[in-house]
Amino acid sequence: MSILNDFSALTVLGWKPLFLQSLTPAELTDYVIGRITEVERDQYRVQTCSGEYLARLPGRFHYRANDDSDYPTVGDWVTLSGCEATDTTLIQRLLPRCSTLSRGGLEAATERQLLCANVDTALIVSSLNQEFNLRRLERYITLVRGAGVSVLVVLTKADLCDAPEALLELTRSRLRLAAVVALNTLQDDARALLAPWLLAGDTLAVLGSSGVGKSTLINNLAGRPLQQTQAVRTADAKGRHTTTRRSLFQLSGGVCVIDTPGMRELKLTADENALDAGFTDIQALIGQCYFSDCSHQSEPGCAVVAALADGTLQADRWRNYQRLAGEQRQQSQQAEAIHERRERAKSFARMVK
Repeated sequence: MSILNDFSALTVLGWKPLFLQSLTPAELTDYVIGRITEVERDQYRVQTCSGEYLARLPGRFHYRANDDSDYPTVGDWVTLSGCEATDTTLIQRLLPRCSTLSRGGLEAATERQLLCANVDTALIVSSLNQEFNLRRLERYITLVRGAGVSVLVVLTKADLCDAPEALLELTRSRLRLAAVVALNTLQDDARALLAPWLLAGDTLAVLGSSGVGKSTLINNLAGRPLQQTQAVRTADAKGRHTTTRRSLFQLSGGVCVIDTPGMRELKLTADENALDAGFTDIQALIGQCYFSDCSHQSEPGCAVVAALADGTLQADRWRNYQRLAGEQRQQSQQAEAIHERRERAKSFARMVK
């Protein structure tokens, strides 16, 4: 334990020994270590072992940042100075991350948008009503697994579905490599049902579309109202959008959970490993094709065509894979164009100095 930091107390915030390895002796004695729980425009809410601070970034952060991923986000660990005077608290350094969840940029000038950091397990939430969509779940799983984060699919609003067990089995059949549970978050004890994934020192991120019950799930896990919720619309049984910012909460038992706003659009990043991680079954089939450049259409010895014919591979899953592969190629091209523009801008800046 350093003078300013009690690392045993930080474990309830998700602190792990690997973060300690990145700290210098001077940082251990001169700076306060904390975790970002919320981002409020140009300010960061940071929780430390001694309390909460509202911190800002020094100018050099903006000067050195190349893209969104260079800025702190919810879940990040940072070093702080000036904690003795709350109006001058500054983030001095962003500690290396063990994982990041991000989506493809929504604008042509943005390569990716960071969602949260240092996550162990992502709870991908989908409601068992009109919002239920297996292809969307596969998209989420692709992004999460590509980041090296474990996945648990949580199907909510089982009380609003006529055949919840049938949809649960359909989901498990389609997403064979992902754990799937179904519950009614208004009645079931989510903490008991999800106990195997609620490990002390771990951080969970709750992802999903608007109105699927993410905030209700978090309140159920906490055993108290942490997030505002709204009842479903009676006309179509859809939930209402309530969460507007990403926030990190502490649960009992040393578990942290990050709530995220519902995302209308979830683009893939340019990471080529993400698609492989989300569709390992299809990647295995592609590796079994007789020809290395097989187009998976009419070539002899195509394992994909054979799997589609005998039902081992579902046709809709294959079509979704092809759709996501095309999207990822577009994201890669966009990322290359952004990188080239940045390099040209840097070269010009060096030339005019």
